[in-house]
This record gives sequence, structure tokens and C-alpha cells, in this order.
Amino acid sequence: MARRLHSAREVLRNARSASVTVAALDQGFEHLGRFSQHYQTLFGELPSRTLQRSRRLRIGDPTASARPASKATASW
Repeated sequence: MARRLHSAREVLRNARSASVTVAALDQGFEHLGRFSQHYQTLFGELPSRTLQRSRRLRIGDPTASARPASKATASW
């Protein structure tokens, strides 16, 4: 599954897909909710955020290269 997630990420990062749905289905994921959960667990961001950022980079938006916020950890 990790290989398919990485393939989907490449498609999204290169903005080669019209949507997250198309990217997920093209990589063999049938349950889009689970795809999104696994993607977020592995990469720390939603697949829609990856696609959004890659589209902004293509049009030269300087804010698009900002890294996703890291997960907060409790210090208790």
C-alpha cells in the first residue's frame, strides 16, 4: 500500500491529476476516506493540501512552498 500512496503523492505533487479522487482511483484505492486517512498518516497532510500546494507552485505563488504545520505534541 505504501508504494501506491507514494505514487499517488507523486501524481498530486506534479499536479498531473484533475482531483484527489482521480489520483486515488488511478492508484487502485477504492475507499476514498481510507485513502485520505492513510495518506495523512504517512505524509502528515491531506492529499487535497498536496494538490492545492502543487497547483499554486505551478502558477508561481510564493506561499505555496510553506511546509505543513507539524503535529503538536503534549508535554504533560
